Amino acid sequence: MLPDNSDVDTPPTRKATSQKTENDSNEAEPGKVLKLTPQQTKLLNVAQKVREEKAEELSFGIDFLAETCLPVSDPGSELRVYEKRNGKLHLEIQPARIRNPDGTSEFIYPYGVYPRRMMIWIITEALRTRNPKLYLGSSLAYFMENKLKVNVGGSQVASLRKATLALLRASISVTAVDTTGNLIVDEFENFHIAQQGRIFTHVGEAGRANPAENEESYIQLNQGFYERIVGREGEDNGKAFPVDMRAVDALGKDALALDVYLWTVLRVYKAGKGTRAVTIKWTTLHRQFGTEIAETYRFKQKFLKAINKVGLIYPGLNYESDRKTFTLLHSELAIAESQIRPRRSRLKARSA
Repeated sequence: MLPDNSDVDTPPTRKATSQKTENDSNEAEPGKVLKLTPQQTKLLNVAQKVREEKAEELSFGIDFLAETCLPVSDPGSELRVYEKRNGKLHLEIQPARIRNPDGTSEFIYPYGVYPRRMMIWIITEALRTRNPKLYLGSSLAYFMENKLKVNVGGSQVASLRKATLALLRASISVTAVDTTGNLIVDEFENFHIAQQGRIFTHVGEAGRANPAENEESYIQLNQGFYERIVGREGEDNGKAFPVDMRAVDALGKDALALDVYLWTVLRVYKAGKGTRAVTIKWTTLHRQFGTEIAETYRFKQKFLKAINKVGLIYPGLNYESDRKTFTLLHSELAIAESQIRPRRSRLKARSA
């Protein structure tokens, strides 16, 4: 199992109780009334619900993809290996070769929002059922609309099929290299998300009804990936962490903002109720999140825009930045421990 990663560059020496960045676009001029955009208003409404109302059910992310991230945009079929790095962790993805109905094939990476949302569902469903075999429903359209809660049209289904297969069949490698004196230690995990599966794709309106079990689409998770989610048998060492789907839904199709949300939730969760702050160089964050963006200063602009959006739906999140670094400050857990503990107890009871 890969070690916990750390991307801390320098120990923080400052504290704050509110979100602050050097170019906070939401700061009003003296005497001027701040006017919120419709999107900001929507996010603030979600934040109020997250703060005041418990989620009916928790959802979950997985550690290494929150720390290294899938591609935000399409890397292109010519690229044979996609890479991201976060401290000692190194993520490599080789694209899936997708067969088309006409007999042709193409190489496709899992990128954008849909593979990320699908990963959250896969991890949550594996924890809920304690079974590596997951049922999707009668068709891909049924799965998207009824389980991911994403409205899809007939014209989208073909591209969603490719995105789904790209996630399930891409080759993923997570490595860590450490040195102590003359000793070099290489740790690695290589896997596909799914070992096998069967997915029905109806391009029209057919196949949206709830099917009999033997007619359902399904995926059988790779055993190593399944154990990373739930932990090895008899051990409580799963690497899943809780997220709030209301926040995920509110971020819409902004893949970078979703990555930033998952990363901040994980970092605060791992820090132990947010007691440990971290300061990270912009160049380090760029390697982790923004390899599709060539210049660090452009990545910085996009990251600040994304985290300001995340800050609206994560009320307890505190951070600040300057020209060279970003600091994730003492923050509250995105989901209170009082909500997490009963869910953990139910999952353990179900697996006993």
